[in-house]
Amino acid sequence: MTILAIPNFGKRISPRIDYAENLNIITVESKKVIKKESIKILVHSYLERINLIIRIKPDIVICDGISDLTFNKLKENNIKVIPWIHGKVDEVVKDYLNNNLETKKIN
Repeated sequence: MTILAIPNFGKRISPRIDYAENLNIITVESKKVIKKESIKILVHSYLERINLIIRIKPDIVICDGISDLTFNKLKENNIKVIPWIHGKVDEVVKDYLNNNLETKKIN
């Protein structure tokens, strides 16, 4: 079982993790989504936002823009980060399940 955390703004991945309205928590097992939930991000400080994600304990964070501080804090807490991914959350999850996230990256 893998838990994904995807910061979103509307139906799309948030352009910056620090401006996301919500955090989608998606549980995946055997390449299938078995549970989806959305958490409204009500914290105001940057560090509170990082700590919220760490407390949720996802295995992977899929996001677009991310600061070095956030990236490093997540990695220190054994959370894999897949940055620079953009698009609609549902499409990105589908690409993740099909091992096609590289096509979504901005390089």
